[in-house]
Amino acid sequence: MSHDYGFTPSTLEVDFDKNLTDLYRAITDQDWERAVEVCKSDPEQAKTWVVRHYDDEEDEEEEGGIMWRFLPLHSACARQPPISVVAALLRAYPDGARCQDDQGMYALHYACGNQATRDVARILLVSYPDAAKKKDPRGMLPIHYLACWGPSSVSVVDMLLVANPNVANARDSEGNTPLDLARAGEYPEKDSVIAVLQKWFATNESSSSHDESNNMNKRSSKRINHNNNGNKDPKSTESVTDTSATGSLTRSTSRSRATLRSASSKKPSEPTAAASSKKNRFGRHIDPEGEEKKEEEHDEEVELLHIRQPPPKPPISQEEFKALQDEVASLRADKVSMEAKLAEANFKCDLQEGEIIELQDAIADARMSSNRKQEGAEDVNRELEKTKAKLKGCNAELKGLRLTMVDMMEEHDELMQRSSSMNDRLKSLAVSLEALMAQQKDLARIIKSRSDMRKKTNQKRKESMRALLEMEETDEDDDEALEIKLKKQTKEMEALSAMIRAAQD
Repeated sequence: MSHDYGFTPSTLEVDFDKNLTDLYRAITDQDWERAVEVCKSDPEQAKTWVVRHYDDEEDEEEEGGIMWRFLPLHSACARQPPISVVAALLRAYPDGARCQDDQGMYALHYACGNQATRDVARILLVSYPDAAKKKDPRGMLPIHYLACWGPSSVSVVDMLLVANPNVANARDSEGNTPLDLARAGEYPEKDSVIAVLQKWFATNESSSSHDESNNMNKRSSKRINHNNNGNKDPKSTESVTDTSATGSLTRSTSRSRATLRSASSKKPSEPTAAASSKKNRFGRHIDPEGEEKKEEEHDEEVELLHIRQPPPKPPISQEEFKALQDEVASLRADKVSMEAKLAEANFKCDLQEGEIIELQDAIADARMSSNRKQEGAEDVNRELEKTKAKLKGCNAELKGLRLTMVDMMEEHDELMQRSSSMNDRLKSLAVSLEALMAQQKDLARIIKSRSDMRKKTNQKRKESMRALLEMEETDEDDDEALEIKLKKQTKEMEALSAMIRAAQD
């Protein structure tokens, strides 16, 4: 989901299953003291997003691989945290209240949906007031979550209504307004929430109607003045001159009477709508009897002024009467708008009071830490003296190291020269090696060809040897036959020689 941020959010990110941060682990365990300590010691963890991925490959293809992606602030606001934890998270990462999770929800949505305390809702609104006007993907504002699940106190509803007053017709994706969700909800403060919403919506509708009537009356008064200016005659000029002396007093008297009538028509035991809304919204008490006394004193002063007036002039014209009516209507509309502004100012005052309390707590913590620092200052001074003594020794060692560094630099230069010469040699050796490799390839080819020739010659030799062996065998047979014949001949020769000798004898 893409988000349109007005700032650059943090890009730090960890995997929930692989390298979870200590801060997020403390929040999930609801170890709030540990969470505050981690925020102070390592603020970077407060701006680190924690992401959990799907294990199943099919789910990864469907959902882009991400199950959820939260800041520690989102997770904390979903667990009804104490104000100290949320304050520590916002001090460590002030833009956390302006960041949306992977579903487009702000920390205020989680706080309102899980009955966070008034102080938590207040500090989130102080950090990012526009969060009250942001909708989640289902079209729900934070006020929808309060109306659906219920607040920790009704004052949280008042706070969100002041931060985003135009929510009477705000509907979610199913067409439900906050009032519809409050009526369908089931929680102890249901009736109070419905009453606050109905009262607020009625007040806003009346103020909007007053604004519309005021605009219409101003237009009509401009037309009347334009007509009067276009139809002037000497008599009308004289009448205007005669009535100009008492016009301002008459208007002021009519305004005061209108104000007194509206005040006297209300019951003393019931404060005005603005007063009751302030009391419900900000916990401030307005005394209706004191207001009534002031109005009675003001009434007496007006009556005295009316008695001291000169005799009344002839009745005013219809145009002037309409102008006065328009002026009364505009004053009433101004009164409603001023009440709304006063409510907003009171809301801001409450926010500033909360900030002042936080600052006072921070000042107290700072004072305690300063006292602790003063107590440990002597130990620090002692350690500092020891460190200075060590530093002197280190300076002496540093001088020796510098000398050795010079020698090492000289050796380094020599080694660099040697290295360059070695590189040249290596290049020449590489060239000769390439030539040898080429020769080796040629020799391998020659050796292979010679081996093939030797194999062929050996084969031929084997065949010739076989033929020689066969010939030798045949020769041996012939030799034996010749020897036999020779023996026979020798015997015959001996017999002949014996016969010759015998013949001679």
